[in-house]
Amino acid sequence: GIVAEGENLYYYRDGRKQYGLGLEKLEDGSYIYVRTNGELAVGSYWITNHNGLLPEGMYEFGQDGILTAN
Repeated sequence: GIVAEGENLYYYRDGRKQYGLGLEKLEDGSYIYVRTNGELAVGSYWITNHNGLLPEGMYEFGQDGILTAN
C-alpha cells in the first residue's frame, strides 16, 4: 500500500518498497505513478511509463498520490 515516509509517499507491495513501476492500477481501481526513485508522483506529472493503462501525457495526482484528473 501507500506509505508516508517524511515528506514523501511510497508504494509497498508484499512488504517491499517498489521502484520505477510507472503507472499502476490499485485494487480499488485508482491509479498511482511510482517514479524511479520510489516516490509517488504528486501534483502535475508527465507519465511515460504507462504500462499500457492510459495514454502517455500530463496527469494530476493528489497529495495522497492518487490520480485525480488528466
